[in-house]
Amino acid sequence: MLPRIAVNDASDYDSEIEKVKTTLTEFQQNAHLVSSSADVEKLEQDIRQMTDLLGSLLLGQKLQQSLDSAPVEHAAQELVDSVPQKMKSEGKKKST
Repeated sequence: MLPRIAVNDASDYDSEIEKVKTTLTEFQQNAHLVSSSADVEKLEQDIRQMTDLLGSLLLGQKLQQSLDSAPVEHAAQELVDSVPQKMKSEGKKKST
């Protein structure tokens, strides 16, 4: 029911958000007959998954926009410039 999400780049957020919004609109327009408590639970779970996904994408988009902003880039450059010795990349490390 939920669209497959693939965000590899900051520009991917807009298209992924649109996919979820389209899914929500289709979900809203389709009739969902509820005849038991299990049906209500399933309907609630589906709605919650879609809105959680939309919220996560919106949050990720806003965080990425903040990270890409000029003030953050300037602060990062100031941090690098303030180090008394040249910084050396140690490559990517797996976090736990």
